[in-house]
Amino acid sequence: MWESMLVLGSSSDQLNPIGISRVDSPVPLRAALSRIERYLTQLDILRVVFDEKRREQTFRDHAQVSVLVRDMHDASGAGGLERGGFERFRDAGFPTEAFELDAAPIRIGLLHRRGIVTHMILLLSHLPFDGVAFRLLERQLLTAIEGHEVPEPGMQTETLVRHEQAPGSIRRSEAVLERWVDAATSPPAGRGLMPTTPGAYSVIALRSRAAAIAAQVIALRTGTSTTSVVLAALTRAVHHEIDRDLSAMLLVCNNRWQPQLTQFIGQTLGNGLLRYSRQDLTGEMTSHVRAVYARTLNAYARARYDTLRWRDTLTGLAAAGLSSDLSYYFNDVRAIRQAWQGLESQAGELGGPAERETSIDVIERRDLSDATVFANLRDAGPECLLKVVCDEKRMTPDAGAAMLAALEAVLVREAKAI
Repeated sequence: MWESMLVLGSSSDQLNPIGISRVDSPVPLRAALSRIERYLTQLDILRVVFDEKRREQTFRDHAQVSVLVRDMHDASGAGGLERGGFERFRDAGFPTEAFELDAAPIRIGLLHRRGIVTHMILLLSHLPFDGVAFRLLERQLLTAIEGHEVPEPGMQTETLVRHEQAPGSIRRSEAVLERWVDAATSPPAGRGLMPTTPGAYSVIALRSRAAAIAAQVIALRTGTSTTSVVLAALTRAVHHEIDRDLSAMLLVCNNRWQPQLTQFIGQTLGNGLLRYSRQDLTGEMTSHVRAVYARTLNAYARARYDTLRWRDTLTGLAAAGLSSDLSYYFNDVRAIRQAWQGLESQAGELGGPAERETSIDVIERRDLSDATVFANLRDAGPECLLKVVCDEKRMTPDAGAAMLAALEAVLVREAKAI
Protein backbone atom coordinates (compact mmCIF):
# COMPACT_ATOMS: atom_id res chain seq x y z
CA MET A 1 0.00 0.00 0.00
CA TRP A 2 2.89 2.39 0.72
CA GLU A 3 4.35 1.99 -2.75
CA SER A 4 1.04 2.09 -4.59
CA MET A 5 -0.38 5.11 -2.78
CA LEU A 6 2.80 7.17 -2.99
CA VAL A 7 3.13 6.58 -6.74
CA LEU A 8 -0.57 7.12 -7.39
CA GLY A 9 -0.46 10.42 -5.47
CA SER A 10 -3.68 12.32 -6.11
CA SER A 11 -5.08 9.28 -7.93
CA SER A 12 -4.83 7.16 -4.79
CA ASP A 13 -8.36 8.30 -3.92
CA GLN A 14 -9.59 5.39 -6.07
CA LEU A 15 -8.25 2.96 -3.45
CA ASN A 16 -9.99 4.50 -0.44
CA PRO A 17 -13.17 2.77 0.83
CA ILE A 18 -16.25 4.97 1.01
CA GLY A 19 -19.89 4.35 1.82
CA ILE A 20 -23.14 5.82 3.08
CA SER A 21 -25.22 4.28 5.87
CA ARG A 22 -28.74 4.96 7.04
CA VAL A 23 -29.24 6.06 10.67
CA ASP A 24 -32.33 4.17 11.77
CA SER A 25 -33.04 5.90 15.08
CA PRO A 26 -34.01 9.61 15.17
CA VAL A 27 -30.90 11.41 16.45
CA PRO A 28 -30.51 15.19 16.88
CA LEU A 29 -27.49 16.54 15.02
CA ARG A 30 -25.79 17.95 18.13
CA ALA A 31 -26.08 14.60 19.94
CA ALA A 32 -24.67 12.75 16.93
CA LEU A 33 -21.63 15.05 16.76
CA SER A 34 -20.95 14.65 20.47
CA ARG A 35 -21.25 10.86 20.31
CA ILE A 36 -18.90 10.65 17.30
CA GLU A 37 -16.27 12.72 19.09
CA ARG A 38 -16.54 10.61 22.24
CA TYR A 39 -16.21 7.34 20.33
CA LEU A 40 -13.28 8.40 18.13
CA THR A 41 -11.12 9.33 21.11
CA GLN A 42 -10.81 5.58 21.84
CA LEU A 43 -8.95 4.83 18.59
CA ASP A 44 -5.23 5.50 18.42
CA ILE A 45 -5.15 4.78 14.67
CA LEU A 46 -6.69 8.20 14.03
CA ARG A 47 -3.56 9.76 15.55
CA VAL A 48 -1.25 7.98 13.10
CA VAL A 49 1.05 10.13 10.94
CA PHE A 50 3.02 8.58 8.07
CA ASP A 51 6.58 9.48 7.16
CA GLU A 52 7.05 9.14 3.39
CA LYS A 53 10.87 8.92 3.39
CA ARG A 54 11.33 6.49 6.28
CA ARG A 55 8.09 4.62 5.59
CA GLU A 56 7.23 4.74 9.27
CA GLN A 57 4.11 5.54 11.21
CA THR A 58 4.23 7.60 14.38
CA PHE A 59 1.49 8.85 16.70
CA ARG A 60 0.62 12.47 17.37
CA ASP A 61 -0.94 13.51 20.66
CA HIS A 62 -4.34 14.40 19.24
CA ALA A 63 -6.28 13.76 16.03
CA GLN A 64 -8.37 16.48 14.42
CA VAL A 65 -11.29 14.85 12.65
CA SER A 66 -13.78 17.16 10.98
CA VAL A 67 -17.37 16.15 10.29
CA LEU A 68 -19.11 17.56 7.22
CA VAL A 69 -22.74 18.41 7.96
CA ARG A 70 -25.24 18.77 5.13
CA ASP A 71 -28.93 19.59 5.27
CA MET A 72 -30.96 17.23 3.06
CA HIS A 73 -34.09 18.96 1.84
CA ASP A 74 -35.72 15.71 0.80
CA ALA A 75 -35.07 11.96 0.85
CA SER A 76 -34.18 11.75 -2.85
CA GLY A 77 -30.75 13.26 -2.27
CA ALA A 78 -29.62 10.54 0.13
CA GLY A 79 -31.18 7.89 -2.08
CA GLY A 80 -29.13 9.15 -5.00
CA LEU A 81 -25.96 8.88 -2.94
CA GLU A 82 -26.84 5.34 -1.88
CA ARG A 83 -27.38 4.27 -5.49
CA GLY A 84 -24.52 6.27 -6.97
CA GLY A 85 -20.81 5.68 -7.14
CA PHE A 86 -17.73 7.56 -6.03
CA GLU A 87 -18.50 10.60 -8.20
CA ARG A 88 -21.89 11.12 -6.55
CA PHE A 89 -20.25 11.84 -3.20
CA ARG A 90 -17.95 14.39 -4.81
CA ASP A 91 -20.85 16.03 -6.64
CA ALA A 92 -22.75 16.25 -3.34
CA GLY A 93 -19.93 18.28 -1.82
CA PHE A 94 -18.30 15.53 0.25
CA PRO A 95 -14.47 15.70 -0.05
CA THR A 96 -13.21 12.53 -1.76
CA GLU A 97 -9.70 13.61 -2.75
CA ALA A 98 -6.63 11.66 -1.65
CA PHE A 99 -5.49 11.96 1.97
CA GLU A 100 -2.33 13.82 2.88
CA LEU A 101 0.04 11.59 4.87
CA ASP A 102 -0.01 13.95 7.87
CA ALA A 103 -3.80 14.34 7.91
CA ALA A 104 -6.32 12.33 9.92
CA PRO A 105 -7.04 9.25 7.76
CA ILE A 106 -10.83 9.51 8.12
CA ARG A 107 -13.62 11.78 6.86
CA ILE A 108 -17.15 11.66 8.17
CA GLY A 109 -20.29 13.28 6.84
CA LEU A 110 -23.71 13.60 8.45
CA LEU A 111 -26.86 14.23 6.43
CA HIS A 112 -29.86 15.61 8.29
CA ARG A 113 -33.37 16.92 7.74
CA ARG A 114 -34.48 19.70 10.06
CA GLY A 115 -31.76 18.79 12.56
CA ILE A 116 -32.42 15.04 12.65
CA VAL A 117 -29.58 12.90 11.31
CA THR A 118 -30.65 10.49 8.56
CA HIS A 119 -27.38 9.19 7.05
CA MET A 120 -23.67 8.92 7.73
CA ILE A 121 -20.95 9.05 5.06
CA LEU A 122 -17.61 7.43 5.88
CA LEU A 123 -14.36 7.68 3.90
CA LEU A 124 -11.10 6.07 5.03
CA SER A 125 -7.53 6.15 3.78
CA HIS A 126 -6.52 2.70 2.55
CA LEU A 127 -3.03 3.11 3.98
CA PRO A 128 -3.96 2.53 7.66
CA PHE A 129 -7.34 0.81 7.07
CA ASP A 130 -8.43 -2.29 5.17
CA GLY A 131 -11.90 -3.28 3.97
CA VAL A 132 -12.75 -5.26 7.10
CA ALA A 133 -11.77 -2.26 9.22
CA PHE A 134 -14.12 -0.09 7.16
CA ARG A 135 -17.09 -2.33 7.93
CA LEU A 136 -16.18 -2.59 11.62
CA LEU A 137 -15.74 1.16 12.01
CA GLU A 138 -18.90 1.92 10.04
CA ARG A 139 -20.96 -0.38 12.26
CA GLN A 140 -19.50 0.94 15.49
CA LEU A 141 -19.91 4.59 14.47
CA LEU A 142 -23.57 3.95 13.68
CA THR A 143 -23.99 2.25 17.04
CA ALA A 144 -22.41 5.23 18.79
CA ILE A 145 -24.46 7.79 16.82
CA GLU A 146 -27.71 6.04 17.72
CA GLY A 147 -26.78 6.21 21.41
CA HIS A 148 -26.19 2.51 21.98
CA GLU A 149 -23.29 1.08 23.93
CA VAL A 150 -20.26 0.39 21.76
CA PRO A 151 -18.09 -2.61 22.71
CA GLU A 152 -14.63 -1.91 24.02
CA PRO A 153 -12.21 -1.63 21.09
CA GLY A 154 -10.03 -4.64 20.30
CA MET A 155 -6.28 -4.54 19.88
CA GLN A 156 -5.05 -1.04 19.07
CA THR A 157 -2.52 -0.10 16.41
CA GLU A 158 0.29 0.79 18.80
CA THR A 159 -0.09 -2.53 20.58
CA LEU A 160 -0.04 -4.42 17.29
CA VAL A 161 3.09 -2.60 16.13
CA ARG A 162 4.88 -3.55 19.37
CA HIS A 163 3.71 -7.14 18.93
CA GLU A 164 5.01 -7.34 15.35
CA GLN A 165 8.36 -5.83 16.37
CA ALA A 166 8.90 -8.39 19.13
CA PRO A 167 11.68 -10.97 18.56
CA GLY A 168 9.26 -13.88 18.17
CA SER A 169 7.20 -12.09 15.54
CA ILE A 170 10.31 -11.10 13.61
CA ARG A 171 11.50 -14.71 13.62
CA ARG A 172 8.16 -15.87 12.22
CA SER A 173 8.26 -13.21 9.51
CA GLU A 174 11.81 -14.18 8.53
CA ALA A 175 10.81 -17.85 8.29
CA VAL A 176 7.86 -17.01 6.03
CA LEU A 177 10.05 -14.73 3.93
CA GLU A 178 12.53 -17.58 3.39
CA ARG A 179 9.72 -19.75 2.04
CA TRP A 180 8.58 -16.88 -0.21
CA VAL A 181 12.06 -16.39 -1.63
CA ASP A 182 12.29 -20.12 -2.36
CA ALA A 183 8.86 -20.10 -4.02
CA ALA A 184 9.66 -17.01 -6.07
CA THR A 185 13.02 -18.26 -7.33
CA SER A 186 12.20 -21.94 -8.00
CA PRO A 187 10.05 -21.50 -11.16
CA PRO A 188 11.54 -19.97 -14.33
CA ALA A 189 12.37 -16.27 -14.02
CA GLY A 190 9.68 -13.89 -15.24
CA ARG A 191 8.32 -10.42 -14.66
CA GLY A 192 8.86 -10.55 -10.94
CA LEU A 193 7.04 -8.18 -8.59
CA MET A 194 5.92 -5.11 -10.53
CA PRO A 195 6.19 -1.62 -9.09
CA THR A 196 3.32 0.73 -9.82
CA THR A 197 4.04 1.50 -13.46
CA PRO A 198 2.65 4.03 -15.99
CA GLY A 199 0.91 2.45 -18.95
CA ALA A 200 -2.46 1.54 -20.40
CA TYR A 201 -4.65 -0.60 -18.16
CA SER A 202 -8.22 -1.61 -18.92
CA VAL A 203 -10.67 -2.56 -16.19
CA ILE A 204 -12.97 -5.32 -17.44
CA ALA A 205 -16.00 -6.46 -15.46
CA LEU A 206 -17.66 -9.87 -15.65
CA ARG A 207 -21.19 -9.87 -14.22
CA SER A 208 -22.65 -13.35 -14.30
CA ARG A 209 -25.45 -15.13 -12.49
CA ALA A 210 -24.39 -18.36 -14.17
CA ALA A 211 -20.87 -18.11 -12.69
CA ALA A 212 -22.32 -17.55 -9.20
CA ILE A 213 -24.65 -20.56 -9.51
CA ALA A 214 -21.88 -22.76 -10.87
CA ALA A 215 -19.38 -21.68 -8.21
CA GLN A 216 -21.88 -22.46 -5.45
CA VAL A 217 -22.61 -25.90 -6.93
CA ILE A 218 -18.89 -26.72 -7.18
CA ALA A 219 -18.12 -25.38 -3.69
CA LEU A 220 -20.76 -27.64 -2.13
CA ARG A 221 -19.63 -30.62 -4.20
CA THR A 222 -15.97 -30.21 -3.25
CA GLY A 223 -16.44 -29.06 0.35
CA THR A 224 -14.52 -25.85 -0.35
CA SER A 225 -15.45 -22.17 -0.70
CA THR A 226 -16.75 -20.07 -3.58
CA THR A 227 -13.61 -17.95 -3.24
CA SER A 228 -11.41 -20.95 -4.00
CA VAL A 229 -13.68 -22.08 -6.84
CA VAL A 230 -13.50 -18.71 -8.61
CA LEU A 231 -9.75 -18.50 -8.00
CA ALA A 232 -9.21 -21.98 -9.43
CA ALA A 233 -11.23 -21.06 -12.51
CA LEU A 234 -9.25 -17.82 -12.86
CA THR A 235 -5.92 -19.66 -12.85
CA ARG A 236 -7.18 -21.98 -15.59
CA ALA A 237 -8.53 -19.10 -17.66
CA VAL A 238 -5.22 -17.22 -17.36
CA HIS A 239 -3.33 -20.39 -18.33
CA HIS A 240 -5.46 -21.06 -21.42
CA GLU A 241 -5.95 -17.49 -22.64
CA ILE A 242 -3.00 -15.39 -21.44
CA ASP A 243 0.09 -17.18 -20.12
CA ARG A 244 0.76 -20.89 -20.57
CA ASP A 245 3.83 -20.77 -18.30
CA LEU A 246 2.38 -18.89 -15.33
CA SER A 247 2.91 -20.87 -12.12
CA ALA A 248 1.98 -18.49 -9.27
CA MET A 249 -0.63 -15.96 -8.26
CA LEU A 250 -0.46 -13.49 -5.40
CA LEU A 251 -3.39 -13.44 -2.98
CA VAL A 252 -4.37 -10.36 -1.03
CA CYS A 253 -5.10 -11.85 2.37
CA ASN A 254 -4.96 -10.92 6.03
CA ASN A 255 -4.23 -12.32 9.45
CA ARG A 256 -7.63 -11.58 11.01
CA TRP A 257 -8.00 -15.31 11.61
CA GLN A 258 -5.99 -14.58 14.77
CA PRO A 259 -8.56 -14.12 17.57
CA GLN A 260 -7.03 -10.86 18.84
CA LEU A 261 -7.41 -9.25 15.40
CA THR A 262 -11.01 -10.11 14.55
CA GLN A 263 -12.16 -6.71 15.87
CA PHE A 264 -9.00 -4.77 14.99
CA ILE A 265 -9.81 -1.44 13.33
CA GLY A 266 -6.79 -1.03 11.11
CA GLN A 267 -4.73 -2.47 8.28
CA THR A 268 -3.80 -6.16 8.42
CA LEU A 269 -3.50 -6.87 4.71
CA GLY A 270 -0.59 -8.84 3.36
CA ASN A 271 0.18 -10.97 0.33
CA GLY A 272 -0.01 -14.72 0.16
CA LEU A 273 1.47 -16.77 -2.67
CA LEU A 274 -0.47 -19.50 -4.47
CA ARG A 275 1.70 -21.84 -6.52
CA TYR A 276 0.32 -24.34 -9.00
CA SER A 277 1.68 -26.78 -11.55
CA ARG A 278 0.79 -27.56 -15.15
CA GLN A 279 -0.93 -30.70 -13.85
CA ASP A 280 -3.12 -28.54 -11.59
CA LEU A 281 -4.20 -26.49 -14.59
CA THR A 282 -4.83 -29.34 -17.01
CA GLY A 283 -6.04 -32.13 -14.74
CA GLU A 284 -9.40 -32.72 -13.08
CA MET A 285 -11.05 -29.47 -12.03
CA THR A 286 -12.37 -30.70 -8.68
CA SER A 287 -8.86 -31.77 -7.65
CA HIS A 288 -7.55 -28.34 -8.63
CA VAL A 289 -10.29 -26.61 -6.62
CA ARG A 290 -9.45 -28.65 -3.51
CA ALA A 291 -5.74 -27.95 -3.93
CA VAL A 292 -6.37 -24.21 -4.33
CA TYR A 293 -8.60 -24.24 -1.25
CA ALA A 294 -5.95 -25.93 0.92
CA ARG A 295 -3.15 -23.71 -0.35
CA THR A 296 -5.22 -20.56 0.08
CA LEU A 297 -5.95 -21.41 3.71
CA ASN A 298 -2.23 -21.96 4.19
CA ALA A 299 -1.45 -18.59 2.58
CA TYR A 300 -3.93 -16.84 4.89
CA ALA A 301 -2.49 -18.58 7.94
CA ARG A 302 0.99 -17.33 7.06
CA ALA A 303 0.00 -13.76 6.28
CA ARG A 304 1.93 -11.23 8.32
CA TYR A 305 1.19 -7.63 9.24
CA ASP A 306 4.64 -6.18 8.40
CA THR A 307 5.29 -6.70 4.68
CA LEU A 308 7.76 -3.90 3.90
CA ARG A 309 10.77 -6.21 4.13
CA TRP A 310 8.95 -8.77 1.98
CA ARG A 311 8.37 -6.21 -0.74
CA ASP A 312 11.94 -4.89 -0.63
CA THR A 313 13.30 -8.44 -0.88
CA LEU A 314 11.03 -9.54 -3.71
CA THR A 315 11.54 -6.28 -5.63
CA GLY A 316 15.29 -6.84 -5.34
CA LEU A 317 14.93 -10.36 -6.75
CA ALA A 318 12.85 -9.02 -9.64
CA ALA A 319 15.42 -6.30 -10.41
CA ALA A 320 18.15 -8.96 -10.50
CA GLY A 321 16.11 -11.13 -12.86
CA LEU A 322 15.86 -13.94 -10.30
CA SER A 323 12.13 -13.93 -9.54
CA SER A 324 9.29 -15.76 -11.27
CA ASP A 325 6.31 -13.78 -12.53
CA LEU A 326 4.55 -12.26 -9.47
CA SER A 327 2.37 -9.81 -11.38
CA TYR A 328 -0.97 -11.68 -11.14
CA TYR A 329 -3.23 -10.94 -8.16
CA PHE A 330 -6.55 -12.12 -6.75
CA ASN A 331 -8.56 -10.44 -4.00
CA ASP A 332 -11.98 -11.41 -2.68
CA VAL A 333 -13.37 -8.15 -1.32
CA ARG A 334 -16.96 -9.32 -0.84
CA ALA A 335 -18.48 -8.14 2.42
CA ILE A 336 -21.19 -10.82 2.29
CA ARG A 337 -19.64 -14.18 1.49
CA GLN A 338 -22.97 -16.00 1.97
CA ALA A 339 -24.85 -14.19 -0.82
CA TRP A 340 -24.71 -17.22 -3.14
CA GLN A 341 -26.10 -19.70 -0.63
CA GLY A 342 -29.12 -21.45 -2.08
CA LEU A 343 -28.16 -20.79 -5.69
CA GLU A 344 -27.34 -24.49 -6.08
CA SER A 345 -31.09 -25.04 -6.41
CA GLN A 346 -30.99 -22.94 -9.60
CA ALA A 347 -28.46 -25.18 -11.37
CA GLY A 348 -31.12 -25.95 -13.99
CA GLU A 349 -30.66 -22.40 -15.30
CA LEU A 350 -27.15 -23.23 -16.52
CA GLY A 351 -27.18 -23.40 -20.28
CA GLY A 352 -30.29 -21.22 -20.32
CA PRO A 353 -31.42 -17.85 -18.90
CA ALA A 354 -28.57 -17.38 -16.44
CA GLU A 355 -25.86 -17.63 -19.10
CA ARG A 356 -27.69 -15.31 -21.49
CA GLU A 357 -27.67 -12.57 -18.82
CA THR A 358 -23.86 -12.51 -18.62
CA SER A 359 -22.12 -9.22 -19.42
CA ILE A 360 -18.40 -8.60 -20.00
CA ASP A 361 -17.53 -4.93 -20.47
CA VAL A 362 -14.58 -2.54 -20.29
CA ILE A 363 -15.78 -0.16 -17.59
CA GLU A 364 -12.71 2.00 -16.96
CA ARG A 365 -9.23 2.92 -18.20
CA ARG A 366 -6.29 3.57 -15.90
CA ASP A 367 -2.78 4.87 -16.52
CA LEU A 368 -1.08 3.32 -13.46
CA SER A 369 -1.06 -0.19 -12.01
CA ASP A 370 1.25 -2.79 -10.48
CA ALA A 371 -0.07 -5.96 -12.10
CA THR A 372 -0.45 -7.87 -15.34
CA VAL A 373 -3.82 -9.01 -14.01
CA PHE A 374 -5.45 -7.85 -10.77
CA ALA A 375 -8.80 -9.58 -10.22
CA ASN A 376 -11.20 -8.35 -7.53
CA LEU A 377 -14.28 -10.41 -6.63
CA ARG A 378 -16.92 -7.92 -5.46
CA ASP A 379 -20.40 -7.90 -3.90
CA ALA A 380 -23.25 -8.19 -6.38
CA GLY A 381 -25.92 -10.17 -4.55
CA PRO A 382 -26.79 -13.37 -6.45
CA GLU A 383 -24.35 -12.55 -9.27
CA CYS A 384 -20.61 -13.03 -9.68
CA LEU A 385 -18.99 -9.63 -10.22
CA LEU A 386 -15.31 -9.96 -11.08
CA LYS A 387 -13.47 -6.74 -11.95
CA VAL A 388 -10.08 -7.30 -13.56
CA VAL A 389 -7.37 -4.69 -14.18
CA CYS A 390 -5.38 -5.82 -17.25
CA ASP A 391 -2.04 -4.54 -18.52
CA GLU A 392 -2.59 -3.84 -22.22
CA LYS A 393 1.13 -4.38 -22.87
CA ARG A 394 0.48 -8.03 -22.12
CA MET A 395 -3.08 -8.45 -23.38
CA THR A 396 -5.62 -6.51 -25.38
CA PRO A 397 -9.01 -5.73 -23.85
CA ASP A 398 -10.46 -8.38 -26.18
CA ALA A 399 -8.02 -10.93 -24.76
CA GLY A 400 -9.00 -9.92 -21.23
CA ALA A 401 -12.67 -10.33 -22.11
CA ALA A 402 -11.91 -13.75 -23.60
CA MET A 403 -10.19 -14.70 -20.35
CA LEU A 404 -13.30 -13.82 -18.35
CA ALA A 405 -15.55 -15.66 -20.81
CA ALA A 406 -13.30 -18.70 -20.38
CA LEU A 407 -13.58 -18.41 -16.61
CA GLU A 408 -17.36 -18.53 -16.76
CA ALA A 409 -17.26 -21.40 -19.24
CA VAL A 410 -14.96 -23.44 -16.97
CA LEU A 411 -17.30 -22.94 -14.01
CA VAL A 412 -20.49 -23.75 -15.92
CA ARG A 413 -19.01 -26.78 -17.66
CA GLU A 414 -17.78 -28.26 -14.40
CA ALA A 415 -20.99 -27.53 -12.49
CA LYS A 416 -23.12 -29.16 -15.22
CA ALA A 417 -20.89 -32.24 -15.12
CA ILE A 418 -21.45 -32.76 -11.39
